This record gives sequence, C-alpha cells and structure tokens, in this order.
Amino acid sequence: STLLYINVLLLVFIHSSIQIENPADAIENAIEGIVEVQEELNEFERSLESTENNIRQLINDTFYMITQQIRTAIDLVNKFESSLETIDEDIRLLIRNITEANPNETETLKNYVSCQSQAISEEYHNQSIEYIDNLKKEIETNYPNNSRRAMKMLSRRKGRQQLIFNTSQSEKSNMTCNSPENISEDDFNKLQDLLRKKQRTDLASTYIILTKKALLLVWED
Repeated sequence: STLLYINVLLLVFIHSSIQIENPADAIENAIEGIVEVQEELNEFERSLESTENNIRQLINDTFYMITQQIRTAIDLVNKFESSLETIDEDIRLLIRNITEANPNETETLKNYVSCQSQAISEEYHNQSIEYIDNLKKEIETNYPNNSRRAMKMLSRRKGRQQLIFNTSQSEKSNMTCNSPENISEDDFNKLQDLLRKKQRTDLASTYIILTKKALLLVWED
C-alpha cells in the first residue's frame, strides 16, 4: 500500500510538472518530495511497530500477572481448606470429650454450637462486605478494560450476602445462644476460640475463592 501511494504521488507530481515552464526541475522537486514522504512513512511505520510491540508486551505482562495471581489464589484456597478440616476435627474431638463427660448436655451443646457459629458469622458480616468492596476496587483499578463480568459477579455476591444477613437479623430479633451449664470453663473457652478461628479461616477462604473467580473472569474478558 505504501508503494502504491508513492507511485500515485509520483504521477501527480509529474502531471503537475507538465503545466509549468521547467518540467525537469519539477520532476526533480517531485522526486525529492517523494523521498521526504517515504522517510516520513518509514518513520511512522517504525513508530507504529514500536507501539504495537509495547501493546503486545503490556498485554503479555498483564496476563502473566493474572496467571500468577490465580495460581497463588489456588494455593491459598488449598491451604485454607486444609486448615478448615483441621479446625473441624478439633471441634469434633472437643465436643466428643465434653459430651462424654457431660452426656446430659449433648443436645444443649449441639444447639449452642450451631447458634454461636451463626452469631460469630454475623459478627464478621461487615468485614466480609468490606473485603468484597476492596476486591472490586482492586479489580477495577488493575484491569479497567477487562473487569465488566468480574464486577457484575462481585456485585451480585455482595447483594446476596447482604440479603441473607438482613433476613437472618429479622428472624432472630430476640434470639440468644444458651450455653451448656455443666462444662468446664477451660473447655468452654477452647470451644469459643475454635469457633472463632473457624469463622476467620472460612472468611479468608471465601475471599480468596472470590478473588480467583474474579481473576478468571478478567482473564476470559
């Protein structure tokens, strides 16, 4: 296309030279003009190639970074899942020991663990919403051109989580968790610590899973 443009330009210059008194000078001037145009075109093509290379490198760097973040998220999810399994096993063992020592408290203890787990989960609600907001901000800042579906997914997740929380609050206005009376203070404190540890770990795991899902959507976009 460049060669065709130059040929057309040369014909235009030659045609114009026929209309003036000194065609030889006009042709020489035309050739000089074409040489200048060719140099400008060459410079433009070099600049364009450099720009394209920079864009390709930027795209490669961006997707490399996304890939690394996804791999890191997958590793963290596996670690958190392993930690949750360990915590669950510790809770089961503690509950078994407590019920063996206090068989009459079995049902009360079961209800307390369920109730207290929900209460602790709700304590972390605001932190959970804050995590989602921070993740949305991070995705939108780092990947503004590829964040549409990720942002939509995170917004839906936030709305669903808020709805569940609001429903739970309306249903348990006067709910209290009745703790077992005949267990040692040491066992009771251990149980509390394990339930909170489980909730913190579950919250972190959920955040990492959301991060992985969001990054995969960014990758696909």
